[in-house]
Amino acid sequence: MRIKNRILLFLKRIISKIQNESYINLQPTSKIGGNWIIINSNLEGLLNTGSNVSCVNSILKGNITVGDDTKIADVSIKGTVQIGSGCQIDEVSLSGKITIGNQTTINGPNTDIVSQVNEVVIGNFCSVARNVTFQEFNHDFSTMTSYFVNRNLKKTGMNSDIVSKGSIILGHDVWIGTQCVILSGSNIGTGAVIAANSVVTGNVPPYAIAAGSPAKVIKYRFNETTIKFLLESEWWNKSKDDVIKFYDNFKPLE
Repeated sequence: MRIKNRILLFLKRIISKIQNESYINLQPTSKIGGNWIIINSNLEGLLNTGSNVSCVNSILKGNITVGDDTKIADVSIKGTVQIGSGCQIDEVSLSGKITIGNQTTINGPNTDIVSQVNEVVIGNFCSVARNVTFQEFNHDFSTMTSYFVNRNLKKTGMNSDIVSKGSIILGHDVWIGTQCVILSGSNIGTGAVIAANSVVTGNVPPYAIAAGSPAKVIKYRFNETTIKFLLESEWWNKSKDDVIKFYDNFKPLE
């Protein structure tokens, strides 16, 4: 009890605002950056954060890392989840083992990212629209039934009821349009765009625009020379000022 009281006292010193029905039950090894804002939120487990983070109407439960200047609102996060700096996560459910890079925006409502067997990795400067699902696993229909017998009847967990084709990987600067489904084993290259209402089941090359169910490449954003230049630049790893400068001076190559 004394340890919990010390943690709460420490949090009150560094968090700029705690309002309403917020509930905090963190492990003693949690590390919280300064100038936090917590409103109507539930924080449980091991939490490591940067500074200037806001958490509104949300649940963070598990082993969670959040970078500087990230805004979280109306979100449920459960599992082992790492969120980078400068992100905006709004009306989203994250569950399992998930890594999200810097400056990435994930919007809801009804956007779900779920992993159970393998991980979901999303790069820097990505954009995910509303009503999108990342589904890292699927029902195993090679057995007698696709029903979750082990979880629901035998009470031994669901891992024996599911199959996965592998992790879901998004490169940097990927845009996922509304109503898309991203399935296990998908690898979406840097700079790719997935058109609305598409289902991704495999690989999408860098800077491709893919559409359909299953999604197929319909065109590329730039020619090969420009794509090579952008990939070699790794602009998504640059500082904020350098990204702005690179953006302002960018012109497609011949």
